[in-house]
Amino acid sequence: MEYLIELIEGNGLNSKINIVILIISIIATVNIIKFYISEEGRDERGKIIFGKSSFFSIITYIIYFVFINFIASYIEMSEGLYQFCINSTYCIFMITMSCSIKYYKNNT
Repeated sequence: MEYLIELIEGNGLNSKINIVILIISIIATVNIIKFYISEEGRDERGKIIFGKSSFFSIITYIIYFVFINFIASYIEMSEGLYQFCINSTYCIFMITMSCSIKYYKNNT
């Protein structure tokens, strides 16, 4: 665990990881917006898919948030590690939503 903390905080790697997380988040956000704006996203089936994926993403967000708070109670979080946790929370939320839209689109 300490190795992971040193890896995230050490030698500017935190900013590089945050840039990668930002790029992945932007790609996932664009996919979500593209589905929402499309004709398929506006019809009844699209609204059902969007609702199911939103529900699944919120559940994933809550679990991840509780996990981060659980970890934070055992280790002292620096500003860089806290920033990484916030950025990764958004990224995981968007990836979960984007992947669940793709899944429900193909299986509904």
